Amino acid sequence: MEWQENTLDKRVVFERPIEARLMAIDGTWQRACKIHDVSELSAKLVIDGAINDIGQREFFLVLSPTGLAYRHCELAWVNGEFVCNF
Repeated sequence: MEWQENTLDKRVVFERPIEARLMAIDGTWQRACKIHDVSELSAKLVIDGAINDIGQREFFLVLSPTGLAYRHCELAWVNGEFVCNF
């Protein structure tokens, strides 16, 4: 892990991205992703597959295989990767 100074907040960059999943608020879809880095306000995610069909601005970032650890997120921007605000 590495700390990275930013003008807005401090980010933690992982040497190896952490496996996670995106899940629709209503549970109708899930998508595998990797967490590249995080801060108190956001996370940079790399999505497995296309993200065009997600079509929703809000979703859950599921951090555990059982679904017990998750965060409610909002899509901030898309550029092959995207940031979700907590």
